[in-house]
Amino acid sequence: AKDTQYEYLDKAASEDVCPSQYAHCDAVLALATDSAGNILATGSMDKSIILWTASTKARIATLTSHTNHVNALAWLHSENKLASGSADGTIKIWDATVTADSSTVVQDLTGHSGTVSALVWMESLK
Repeated sequence: AKDTQYEYLDKAASEDVCPSQYAHCDAVLALATDSAGNILATGSMDKSIILWTASTKARIATLTSHTNHVNALAWLHSENKLASGSADGTIKIWDATVTADSSTVVQDLTGHSGTVSALVWMESLK
């Protein structure tokens, strides 16, 4: 379905493949913007993160490496990195300057026994 600004995609429960390479295929659970408000990151139940240009709503890149829902996002502004927390029990650190789809993480933090549902960067503790 379409309205004047957005395209909504319907995915049958039996579909494993996203019907669009340009949008999330399930609910968005997390949002975060860079310090300037130029880039919006969205994390979804479809296990992906999409980086968007806030002013034009254009998709910059899709980040894929989580094996379960992406529940939390946080920017480390001073280093141009993005952290994502997931129901797979991991926190992944991404290069937030990517301009193409990627599954490569800067750092993969494992060891949580359950879902990672919140993140915060504390610059003073670096």
